[in-house]
Amino acid sequence: MTPVNYERRCAGDGGRRFFLVLLWIVLVTVTRDCEAGAQRDADRKQGRLKDQQISRSGTSQEDEDSALAESKLENICDIQSSLSAYCICDSLTLHDANEAKCSVFNVSDQNDSIWESFKTQAGLQELQLNVHEDGRLNFLPAVALRNLPDLTSLQVRDATIDTLASQTFVDVTQLHELRLNRNKIRHIRPLAFQGLSRTVELELSDNELSSLERGVFSGLDNLRKLFLDGNNISLVEDSVFQNLRKLEELDLSGNSIAVLTGETLMGLQQLKKLILRGNQLAIVGDHTFAHVSNLRRLDLSSNQLQVIRQQALAGLRHLNNLDLSRNQLKGLDKSAMLPIWSNLVNSSMTFSIEGNPLLCDCRSLWILRDLRMSSTSVSVNAGIDRLNCTGLASGNSSTNLITSLSVLDCRPPAGSTATTRRPSRGSTSTSSTHAEEQPKLPVMVNASSASLQLSSPVESKEVRPQDPVSSAATNTALPEQASSAPIAGAPIATICFSLVFASTALL
Repeated sequence: MTPVNYERRCAGDGGRRFFLVLLWIVLVTVTRDCEAGAQRDADRKQGRLKDQQISRSGTSQEDEDSALAESKLENICDIQSSLSAYCICDSLTLHDANEAKCSVFNVSDQNDSIWESFKTQAGLQELQLNVHEDGRLNFLPAVALRNLPDLTSLQVRDATIDTLASQTFVDVTQLHELRLNRNKIRHIRPLAFQGLSRTVELELSDNELSSLERGVFSGLDNLRKLFLDGNNISLVEDSVFQNLRKLEELDLSGNSIAVLTGETLMGLQQLKKLILRGNQLAIVGDHTFAHVSNLRRLDLSSNQLQVIRQQALAGLRHLNNLDLSRNQLKGLDKSAMLPIWSNLVNSSMTFSIEGNPLLCDCRSLWILRDLRMSSTSVSVNAGIDRLNCTGLASGNSSTNLITSLSVLDCRPPAGSTATTRRPSRGSTSTSSTHAEEQPKLPVMVNASSASLQLSSPVESKEVRPQDPVSSAATNTALPEQASSAPIAGAPIATICFSLVFASTALL
C-alpha cells in the first residue's frame, strides 16, 4: 500500500469514527432525557395518587365525622328523650318523611339540639310547629329551616314571636305557603320576606300588627293570597301593596282601619277579592277603588259607613258581589250605584244592604221602582224583599221597606210641575229648583189585594181623580187660551195687505 493510499484510508476511517462518536453522544443524551422525563412522569403519577389517597382519606373522614355526628342525633320523627318538642311524621324512616306536625312545649334557644335533629329528615316538604298552650317559642327556628332545603309549606302557630327580622326566610327559597297566625307579631322589618319569591300564600291572621309600612312585603313577587285579618291595624301607608302585582285575594277584616284611599290599594291590578269587614270606615270617597278594576267581590259589611260618594265605586266593571250590610246608612243614593248599575241588574250579582237604619221615606223609592223591577238576580230581589226601615210612616219602629213605602204618597206636591223651569233672568226664586229630584213614578196600593203596584203618571191620573178645585181652575183657564189663539195665530199676509191698503188711501 502506497503512502498516499494509506493516508487516504486513514483519513476516511477518522471521519467515520468522528461520525460514530457524535451519533453515540446524541443517543446517550436523548436516552438520558427520556429516562428523566419518564421518571418525572412517574413521580407526578405517584404524587397524584398520594394526593387522591389523602383527599379520599379526608373526605371519608369528613363523611365519617358527619355520619358520626348524625348518628348521635335522634330521628326528629321518633324522638324518645326530648322534652322540648314532639313530632308526628308520615314516615319514621330516616330521610324518608315528607310531612311533620310538631308540638313545641318550651324552647328558648336557637341552639337547642332539637333544631339540629331536623337534619335526620332533610327531605321534609311540609312542617307544622304548634306551640303548646303552656309552651313558649319567641323566635322562628332558623337552624331547623336551614336544614330543610326542600320545604314548601311552613306553619308556626300560637308562638310568642314579637318581630319578624330582616331576611328571616333566606334559607327556604322553595317555600310556597307560609302561615304565621296567632303568634303575637307586632313588627315586620323591611326585607323580612326576602327570598320568598315563590311563595303564593301568606297568612298573618290574629296577630298584633298595628300598621303596615311601605316596603314590608318586598320580595313576595308571586304572592296570590294575603291574610291580615284579626290584627289591630289602623294605619295602612300609601303604596304598601305596590310590589304585590299578582295578588288576587286580600283580607283586612277585623282591624281598625278608618281611612281608605285609592293610593292605599295602588299596585293591586289583579286583585279579585277584597275583604274589609269589621273595620271603622265611615266614608267611602271618590275613586277609592280606581286601582283594583278587576275586583269581583267587595265586602264592606260591619263598618260605620254613613256616606258613599257618587264616584266611590267607579271603575268596578267586573264586580258581582257587594256587601254593605250592618252599617249606618240611613239612605242609599242611586247616584252612588250608577257606576255599577249594569252589574246590579245582572243575574249573577249578589248585593246586600240589610242591617242598616234605612229611613222609610221616598229617597229609598228607587230601590223598589228601579232596582227591584230591573234586576234579574234572585239574590238581589230576595234581599230587597227582606229590607226593613224605620221612622216616618212606620212610627219609628222597624217595618218592612216595601210595606212602608206602599203607604207613602211620593208624587210631587199639588200645583208643582214635573219638570224644572228655568228661572227668569235676574230672578232669585228657588221654588222649582228641587222639582227634578222628586220621583217620577208614585207608589200605589191595590185595595183588594194590598199588593205593591208601580204606576206611570198617566195611570196615576186614572186611579186618583183630580181635585175639584184644581179642575175648576183648569176649566176656567181654557176660554182665555181659546180667545187669544186667533190673535196669536193671525196670518202675516193679512197684516201686510192691510198696511198696503192704508198707504194707498193716504195717497
